[in-house]
Amino acid sequence: MPLTLQQVIDAANELADESINSETMTGFVNNAIAEINIKAKAKYPFMSHTNLSEEFPLPDEWVRTLIIPHVVAQIKMQDSSQFEYMDQMARFEENLGNFITSYAIPDEYIDWEKRGYIKVTDPETGEKIWARRTSDVFTVPPAPWIMW
Repeated sequence: MPLTLQQVIDAANELADESINSETMTGFVNNAIAEINIKAKAKYPFMSHTNLSEEFPLPDEWVRTLIIPHVVAQIKMQDSSQFEYMDQMARFEENLGNFITSYAIPDEYIDWEKRGYIKVTDPETGEKIWARRTSDVFTVPPAPWIMW
């Protein structure tokens, strides 16, 4: 069973030895999701503090190794615990690298545009598909400020 937002909030508060409210913690969770989305070229949805039973679209092990350390780091950043912050962010960064190289993100969460694809119409079927964006290096002249 996937972890819920409330379970992640509780785990992060426990690890950080804090009791921060769910609205603030949801913001921290969404910061972690945003960083994952940018670096993994994904589009995982943000969570809402009004729905604490919402489940994460990631497997539990990735929630525990990515989201929770990032949230704990943000808590520690707030209370000026620099070394604890740095430890948790280093853990997050290492795990994020493993996530990017070893986890197959489901198609529904892949941000195809960030990965260099565009939506085109298949001439044979008429359906919309993702196609690799081609380079324009041979068709577009260099920028006008570049002097040859």
